[in-house]
Amino acid sequence: MKKYIILFIILVILFVGTWLLNEYKIISLRIWGEKALMSVPVLKEYVKTDKSYDDLLSQKIKLEKENQDLLKKNEDLNDKLNDALNKLESQSEKINNMEAEIVDLKKLKKSREERLQKLVQIYEKMTAAEAANIFISLDKELSLQILSNIKDQQAAAILSNMSPDKAAELSGALK
Repeated sequence: MKKYIILFIILVILFVGTWLLNEYKIISLRIWGEKALMSVPVLKEYVKTDKSYDDLLSQKIKLEKENQDLLKKNEDLNDKLNDALNKLESQSEKINNMEAEIVDLKKLKKSREERLQKLVQIYEKMTAAEAANIFISLDKELSLQILSNIKDQQAAAILSNMSPDKAAELSGALK
C-alpha cells in the first residue's frame, strides 16, 4: 500500500510541476500536444494549428466586411428604388390630374361649341339687317366665330348691311 501512496504522490508532484511550468511559460503543453497529434498521420488533417485559425479568422473578417459592404449597397439601392417609386407615383398623379383637366377642357370646348351653334342658329333665323346691327356691338372674336359657322349667303347679307369699315375689318379677319 505504501507503494501506491508513494506512486500517487510522485504522480501528483509530476502533474503539479508540469502544470506550474506550463503556467509560467517555461514549457508549453499545447505545443507538445500539437506535435504529438501532428506526428500521427491520420490525425494530422483534423488538427488545426494557430496558422489555420489565423487564416480562418482573416477569412471570417474579410467575409464580414464584404457582408457589411453588400448590406450598405443593398440599403443604398433600396433608397434609390424608393425614390424612384415616389417619383413615379408623383408623375402618375400628375398624369391623372392632367387627364382629368383634359376631360374638363374637352367638356368646356364642347359646351362652347354647342352654345356657338345655338347662336349661329339664332342669327340664321334673324334678318340680315337685325343681325348686322347686333354684330356692330359684338366682340370681334365672337363675330368671326359666328360668321364662319353660318351659311355663306347669310354671312354675305349680314356683312352687306354693316358699315363698310366694320364689314372690311371682319372680312379681312375671316381669310
